[in-house]
Amino acid sequence: MIKNYFKTAWRNLLKNKVFSLINILGLAVGMTAFLLILQYVSFERSYDNFHVNASNIYRISTDDQNGPPRKTTLTPPPIGHELQKNYPEVVHFTRLILPWSGQAATSTLGWQDLKGNTIRQNFHWGFYTDPGFLKMFSFPWIKGDKQNALDGTNKIVLTESTARKLFGNDWKENDRIIGQTLEYINEFDRFSLVITGIMADAPENSHFQYDFLASFATLSTGWAKDFMETWGGHRVYTYLQLTPGADANVFSQKINEYVAQQGPTALRENTVFSLQPLKGIYLHSHREEELKVNGNATYISFLSMIAILILLIALVNYINLTTAKAVARGNEVGVRKVLGALRPQLIKQFLFESLLLNGVALVLSVILLQLAIPFYTQITGKALNYDSGGFWWFILWVFPISTLLAGLYPAFVLSGYHPMQVLKGKLMYSRSGKQLRKGMVVFQFWVSMILIIFTFAVYNQLHYMRNHNPGFDQEGVVVVKGPGNRTETWIEHDQQRNKGEELDPFKEAAAQYTEVKAISLSWSIPGERSSIWPIELGEVYDNNKIDVLTADNDYAEVYGLELLAGRFDTDKGAVINERAAEILGFDDPAAAVGQVFRDNRNAERNIQGVVRDYHHHSLQHEILPLMFVRNDPTYKLDTYYSIKVAIDNLEATLSQIGATYEKVYPHEPFEHYFIDSYFEAQYQEDVRFGKLFAIFSGLTIFIACLGLFGLSIHTVIEKTKEIGIRKILGASVKNILALLAKNTLKLILVACILALPISYWSIQAWLSDYAFRIDLDWWLFAIPVSVVLLIILLTIGFQALRAAVANPVDSLRDE
Repeated sequence: MIKNYFKTAWRNLLKNKVFSLINILGLAVGMTAFLLILQYVSFERSYDNFHVNASNIYRISTDDQNGPPRKTTLTPPPIGHELQKNYPEVVHFTRLILPWSGQAATSTLGWQDLKGNTIRQNFHWGFYTDPGFLKMFSFPWIKGDKQNALDGTNKIVLTESTARKLFGNDWKENDRIIGQTLEYINEFDRFSLVITGIMADAPENSHFQYDFLASFATLSTGWAKDFMETWGGHRVYTYLQLTPGADANVFSQKINEYVAQQGPTALRENTVFSLQPLKGIYLHSHREEELKVNGNATYISFLSMIAILILLIALVNYINLTTAKAVARGNEVGVRKVLGALRPQLIKQFLFESLLLNGVALVLSVILLQLAIPFYTQITGKALNYDSGGFWWFILWVFPISTLLAGLYPAFVLSGYHPMQVLKGKLMYSRSGKQLRKGMVVFQFWVSMILIIFTFAVYNQLHYMRNHNPGFDQEGVVVVKGPGNRTETWIEHDQQRNKGEELDPFKEAAAQYTEVKAISLSWSIPGERSSIWPIELGEVYDNNKIDVLTADNDYAEVYGLELLAGRFDTDKGAVINERAAEILGFDDPAAAVGQVFRDNRNAERNIQGVVRDYHHHSLQHEILPLMFVRNDPTYKLDTYYSIKVAIDNLEATLSQIGATYEKVYPHEPFEHYFIDSYFEAQYQEDVRFGKLFAIFSGLTIFIACLGLFGLSIHTVIEKTKEIGIRKILGASVKNILALLAKNTLKLILVACILALPISYWSIQAWLSDYAFRIDLDWWLFAIPVSVVLLIILLTIGFQALRAAVANPVDSLRDE
């Protein structure tokens, strides 16, 4: 019986080659798109799920109401330890802290081999952390005593990549690696650390990456010893592992109750702490001081919806074309029934045809998937993984269900024909069947219209953000990372600065080149986070916080900041932006100049000038109050050199600057990039979403038009004789085109009317997350709708035109 079903299905597939090809291609493209999105979505939702205790691990987040409301991921250093000491719900806690300058920090690890050669390497993601880290998180352990690896001071755990970088590819064969002493140098400290363990690199789907972990207790002997046990600053990332079944919301209340009783006044009155589930951080947390650029749950929801809709549209195409050809297969059904075929047998036959056609489409989909891998990797930055559950979940569940759904309705329709009506030639399309097909066409293009309009809005918002004037000059600004290794030259430089001599050897040397227009040292650059200080200016802004960017006097010249009042002089005081002046109570920028305030160290500073607001961060965020100050000499190092260069002969200029840097800091790599590319990196997730959305929206239109093309072929075949008669009776080509296209265009118009309000609401909801956004003008809807209508007209127009210009004698020859 199965063999007979297969033969019949295969013959029908070959008999209707065009319709079979349209169905197979539509289904294959739909399946491919579904699988690609499924892979991407599955990976994005897998972040941090690999930890054994992931469901019980939380990160403490902070909502600070001191000054402008801020949502941050940093907490006071003692909070984790205090909570574990006072609440039995806390099984473990751990803190993570980067060297002072945060994400830009460069740390150097070095050691001496048996020949006395010193080997040094720079790293950017080295954390100090507590012993609880290794108990809470399930990163694979390779070598050493895991239980005690971070207990006590001066201990360090390396990742596999860091070990390879320091000790070579054969590091696993080195029995002396555990117990080896490393010299650890960062911007403020120099420690001798003993290697106590090696662990695997953090997987890509971890919300933070690391090169090494140093024991937190080591900080008690270094730069942080004065504040690591005080509540006065938010400096560390704090994670808690709660007992199974503990309610995170209830425990968040306990945290705030404890702080209200034990914390300082500023925390009690203006700060709220809450718990973020570990597994939700990557997609749902977009706070200040995130450890990496996180994903976006809204984008993932949109892409998931597109995946389902694309597959549905492909299935709708199959149902539409199969039922549209019902009359053509009516004789077959009638003969089979007369010869004794039962309805269940016919249903099985048509379901088997659906299975065969979907199976062929699946094979083609796998081939398309292979061809799409390079493009998928290029756009998403992620490899396609057939071993993940998504692919096999599709094979085992989605494919059988979709095959059944696609074949069930046509099977019941076709098997339900009465044999006498069929054989007498009286079989006609039912009214309900026609209405259903019309409804499915409307559904296809309703979805397509919404997606295309939304895609156009996403493109325009991205174009607006990436091309909007940020308020500072990006052209020709090269950023060079400052050294992390304390060479003798740099130690000498520190001593000179501490004596009051403002000499920087690299800045002085680089400024001599004629191609260098200006050069500045700073602790932050546009697109990078800044520090936050509480300041006090009378009673206006008492004990509130403001973003602080430490920079020298040349910063404004390099970045082309517009001075509104006073002068840009951070040596003698501070410079603020318009937003800061406004919050401090000054309507006129000039009125702020000369005012005296107290900073985070209770030292008096005066406001030297006011600059026009600019976007220090992406346009997704509001412009925050900002202050520029000069580094306290005891802080020793600036993180960045910003160099304004002539864009002519740029390669030679960079070569000169690099040679000078390596001469001044011979043990340091010359790491540089252009500020425009660095600033635009903030839009990386938005750009990726825009590309994915555009591609899959385009595929949706393609599949829908493919089905419409098949229906137009069927309509032309069905009306061939009618068209011939009308032409003999004098109908023009225009009349024939109108006859064939008017019904379809009516359906498309209905789809368009239904799509517009949904599109408007969706775009409004999406744009609400952006502080600076486009206006929803009429053309934002008119242009994509016009494009879709043009594509539809071309799709149905080709077949309609062929029918309209055909010789009527050919169509009526047999009458």
